[in-house]
Amino acid sequence: MAVACSIGAVGYVDHRLRTVDQATLAAVGPGGPSAGEAPAARARALDAFYRELSDRAEREPPDPRWRAEAEEELGAKLHEALPREVQVTALACASTLCRLELSHPQMDTLSSALVEKLIAPAVIGDMGTNFQRFPGRTRVYLSRPPDPGAPPPG
Repeated sequence: MAVACSIGAVGYVDHRLRTVDQATLAAVGPGGPSAGEAPAARARALDAFYRELSDRAEREPPDPRWRAEAEEELGAKLHEALPREVQVTALACASTLCRLELSHPQMDTLSSALVEKLIAPAVIGDMGTNFQRFPGRTRVYLSRPPDPGAPPPG
């Protein structure tokens, strides 16, 4: 079973990624389901969110130039930043999203704070980050930094 980061962390995924919508968050907060139902509703919302990120990472067409640059830079930075106990087992970027798999069998489930600390040196510019934690491994999604010349989303 996945141990997901907090709902608060979901909100800082890059603006191009659909975050857990406010209606879903309202349903798991005050005035939503009963206290006993709220954790299950929250877990379903997070599962749907991560399923969408995973699907997007699989189907998004690549931007060959950005992909090559991002994978090279992230790979080099991660190689420098990660302790020996944490290995990159997969790194793939497309056009707006990178997915990274970390293996850490001796460390079981990493805390949210530790994942953020380990990933921070590798983040390129203003990349949005989000991650799922599992026993012995962590999946990280990094979104492409916004183009400074692009119009704001919306």
